[in-house]
Amino acid sequence: MPWSQYLISMAQNGTYGDQITLQAVANLFNVEIVIISTLGPNAKTVISPQFSTPFASLTLGHFAEDQGIHYVCLTVTVQ
Repeated sequence: MPWSQYLISMAQNGTYGDQITLQAVANLFNVEIVIISTLGPNAKTVISPQFSTPFASLTLGHFAEDQGIHYVCLTVTVQ
């Protein structure tokens, strides 16, 4: 998908964030994002800022598609 089409798609109400938006949040706010998913016990993803050491960690719960709210905040830890 071309970048311009992706941006138009992401701007629509009801569109969930994805790995690209989560990486942007990690970079912009200098935080590590830990995602724990309902997809299984080994379904854990860690997204870190690309160019710096994070000053805080945010743990999100991820519900797979059609299982309710998509992401929920579980913890925030300032390091």
